[in-house]
Amino acid sequence: MLQVFTQGNTLPNRKKPYVFKSRNADTIDEEQIVKRIAGAGTTITAADAKAVLAVLEKVFWELINSGYVVKLFMGSFRAGAAGSADSANEIFKPKKVKYKGAPERDHKLSLLFESDRKKEKDLCNTVKIERIKNHGFCNPCIHDIQNYGDKSRITFAQKDLVLISGDFIKIDPKDSEQGVFITSKSLTKRAAVYLHNSRSKLVFQLPPELPEGTCSVTVKTNRAGVLHTSNVYQIIIEG
Repeated sequence: MLQVFTQGNTLPNRKKPYVFKSRNADTIDEEQIVKRIAGAGTTITAADAKAVLAVLEKVFWELINSGYVVKLFMGSFRAGAAGSADSANEIFKPKKVKYKGAPERDHKLSLLFESDRKKEKDLCNTVKIERIKNHGFCNPCIHDIQNYGDKSRITFAQKDLVLISGDFIKIDPKDSEQGVFITSKSLTKRAAVYLHNSRSKLVFQLPPELPEGTCSVTVKTNRAGVLHTSNVYQIIIEG
């Protein structure tokens, strides 16, 4: 269920005093999708679905890395370049140069998505919407997680700096019940080092004890003495 609420419009050129905002339900990961495919009443097994997704992922990244636009049922994906240059002949270098006195540059590559227009229009008739009271939207919500040092990377390493973008995610670092919690298959760790802490952005350092593999990230905040937990967001940690 998509939860919809109103929020004060703070734009200086606003036409109306309030704007609509929304909050999604929990995150459905690949393992849960595999289970749903296997339970969809066909002859496809969980092993079949997992194998197809693995091949699809391999082919998808091969095509993206080769510069193709990949069109799937939900829309089109492509790699996109961005940044500025001092001259028309400057070479595009999205990787950071790590040496003393290295030139500053904002070159980067991102995975871009354009939704299928017809399916996007169909959302008006298909998405289930729940109107919630405005005081209910103060629960923390994660929208995106990026590698703070290199936003073009989609994986993380131990001790990397991580940027979380969301709503109402400001925490009290001194309260051990609040913060960013990272859960692997074997343990859960709370981030101890925070470089930025605001309502919409958190920058923290990944704990060094985390093993390689897929981890779940949640943000826990305290509002009026009540502990609130965000939706779950998954990241991949590599050595």
